[in-house]
Amino acid sequence: MKTQRVAEAQDLIAEFKVNRPSEPVLAKYLVHVYNDLAQYDQTTALLEYVVKVHMDHEEVQEELFFAYVRENKLLK
Repeated sequence: MKTQRVAEAQDLIAEFKVNRPSEPVLAKYLVHVYNDLAQYDQTTALLEYVVKVHMDHEEVQEELFFAYVRENKLLK
């Protein structure tokens, strides 16, 4: 995304999405790409899945909170 190769970034995240990544570090990178593409619903869905797998990871929970704020889903 930072090098303006949007099509390649979209192809890569589509490939990662198929594998359902649950690793918090990888998810954090994907969140940045989704946010750059303004795909906030994808960000939220990914983070919700990662939090289910890694319930004790505070950084991911914090990212999920901000994803809810971005989507105006404050009741969650």
